[in-house]
Amino acid sequence: MEADYNQALQALTDQWALCGTNPNKPNQSSLDQLRTNEQVLSSDKPGVWEMREFVLDPAGTGFLKQNTVAQNPEDKYDAQVVNANVQRLAAYVKQNAGAIKADTFSVPLTWEGFPFLGGAAKLIVAATGQVAVPTGQPPKPYHWDGTDSTSPTTFIKNTSARFNFSVNTCWGCHGGETQTGFTHIDPVFYGTEATMSGFVTGRAGTGKAIDFDGDSTNNVMTVKDPALRPTGSPASRGFNEMLRRARDLNQASQTTCGTVLAISSELMFKPLNSTD
Repeated sequence: MEADYNQALQALTDQWALCGTNPNKPNQSSLDQLRTNEQVLSSDKPGVWEMREFVLDPAGTGFLKQNTVAQNPEDKYDAQVVNANVQRLAAYVKQNAGAIKADTFSVPLTWEGFPFLGGAAKLIVAATGQVAVPTGQPPKPYHWDGTDSTSPTTFIKNTSARFNFSVNTCWGCHGGETQTGFTHIDPVFYGTEATMSGFVTGRAGTGKAIDFDGDSTNNVMTVKDPALRPTGSPASRGFNEMLRRARDLNQASQTTCGTVLAISSELMFKPLNSTD
């Protein structure tokens, strides 16, 4: 069985990893994006985790070209202080709250005439430049937000919109919104089973991640809102991505084609809007 599984997995991987799998794209490659963590290149101590994205140059050179980081504004917009940048972030979330809550939004390259989408995403506290933390007790874990309600122009009133926007950013997903210590699948030595994040498995992963319901057996990774919203009664959200996908796949496989239920499921299906 293990040999059959490995063979099937290899065949699945070869569909996009081998050269020549897509003649219509640069280098005939199926590669859409290549994402990196440039912590080892950081001059800060300890090194700052920094995500970047590269694509094959559409001009046909065949070389990798740096791209923006999808769904992630420049770090300066997450300073969480009262300034013009945070005002623009709050305005964007407020004006697009419906699409953000429905997971149909796409962070634009510019907003209100200013560059908006980031060229990289660093795990830093934007207001101080200090290294941030991805896990732990709120409000320390990294997340995107404006300020508190004492400044209406920088306050993001809608709790769901704040969360959906933040969890779709690089470090919102790989940090405080899901209590993930950077990687969802942790690198390990050859022959060792990889550990995974609570977002993926429903059980707290590495990096001092906290499962806030205190139950490691219920297959639900419960995460307290890192922005402590709503104020006074912070929301908790449960994650288990593998179980969610298994249920979706099971439902699709057991639905007869052409039935009213099948058509309804197809029309109502909504994929994740995150970049992972």
